Amino acid sequence: MINSQSCYDISKDVITRKIEGELVIVPMVEGIGDLDSQMFSLNETGTAVWEKLDGKTNLENIIRELADEYNTPYDQIKTDVLDIMQMFEKMGLLIEK
Repeated sequence: MINSQSCYDISKDVITRKIEGELVIVPMVEGIGDLDSQMFSLNETGTAVWEKLDGKTNLENIIRELADEYNTPYDQIKTDVLDIMQMFEKMGLLIEK
């Protein structure tokens, strides 16, 4: 369950690359990119959230930063970020700190 007061970091079991403006995430198996598994591509919002996950900043602060950066209402950003974070969690891409 995603908690806005928690800090999250990116799992060490993935590699990421920006390709033509999209962030592509590849799961790793035994230190090697597992191209047979599902690869993920993030849109601009997903990428913005992903790039802020540092294991030190709680999710609430990330939501506030994004609301300011995109000049978008806090509640709208919060809903989007929580949806994205739940997807990341379901795919095993996060570590809660």
